[in-house]
Amino acid sequence: MPTDCPIPRRVTGLYVFAVINLICLFHASSVSCDIEVRRTSTNDTVNSFQEEPASFGPNIPENGIYGYVLAVEPDRGTKKCTQYYPNTPKLNISEQMTWIALMQRNGCKFDEMVHYAQKLGYGAVIVYNSDGDDQLLPMGGDKESGKVAIPSVFVGYTAGSIMKNNFQYDVNKTFYIKIEKDELFDKPYLIWPFAVVVGTCFVLMLLFMLFKWIRDCQRKRKSRLSSKHLKKIPVKKFKKGDSYETCAICLDDYENGDKLRVLPCAHAYHCKCIDPWLTKRKKTCPVCKRKVIPGANPDSDSESEEEEEEGSSNSERTPLLGGNNNTRRSTFDNSVTRPARFNDYTYESCDLLFIS
Repeated sequence: MPTDCPIPRRVTGLYVFAVINLICLFHASSVSCDIEVRRTSTNDTVNSFQEEPASFGPNIPENGIYGYVLAVEPDRGTKKCTQYYPNTPKLNISEQMTWIALMQRNGCKFDEMVHYAQKLGYGAVIVYNSDGDDQLLPMGGDKESGKVAIPSVFVGYTAGSIMKNNFQYDVNKTFYIKIEKDELFDKPYLIWPFAVVVGTCFVLMLLFMLFKWIRDCQRKRKSRLSSKHLKKIPVKKFKKGDSYETCAICLDDYENGDKLRVLPCAHAYHCKCIDPWLTKRKKTCPVCKRKVIPGANPDSDSESEEEEEEGSSNSERTPLLGGNNNTRRSTFDNSVTRPARFNDYTYESCDLLFIS
């Protein structure tokens, strides 16, 4: 990236803002739903956890799943993936409620675990991750997935441990669980068209900004003088009695031995003053605004193009000291009557480093 043509801050800020919005948009479309823990007596939410639905089995119903949680573990004697306990309690609960199995990931296949919980009479399954792992994983199915007829979700280890230790079913039915369905996730046709439109606008905006930035960099390079052409402009050592007295840039008087850069318009400046102007800003005389074109074949655009590219106005071509009645004689007093002739001066080095 050229150091003389940095990306504008407003463009960078807009780019970052668009990226953040796209990330948030796609994150919102991928979040499934929440598990809410509610108090039976007041129906207020005590806690909630994020979960990831399984890719097999039925989806979460529109109105969600309500039920009581029981921890279901594999048989400690056999530790087989097809033997778990306990069965669902033989208790009367409302028709709206169901029994929800809370099972920890133990190396068995997810569909086998859910299928066996279904055999035990559970209406839904919550699988939580291994010890210390709170990552949400999408549960994939295998051979038993076609037999699964109950919905299941996956939560992190912390969420599963909290539910197991604090919110399991008790005789007082203190807490119950609601597994909510995410409407946004359930209806992707509402979110993806919007995402496509936003993404398309973002790409077009990025391409437009990139094109404009490249074009501006090219214009700036064309409006500046290269170090190669700068060396073609004659340098004169100032001596007492010369017609040049004051540098129009720094406003210091010339002293014996000062190196002056004499432009084609006959204006002279200190090398250290005029060289950065020509190589970093514009290849025009700061006083009369005439273009600095050394050599017979100048590598530059027309004056009208340069004015348009740099946003110049008519006043920009007015000499800086036009209308100044100061009687002191400066380097630009005789610019019209005495045109510069390159053969009159010696080409010397200004002992500076130039950046093209």
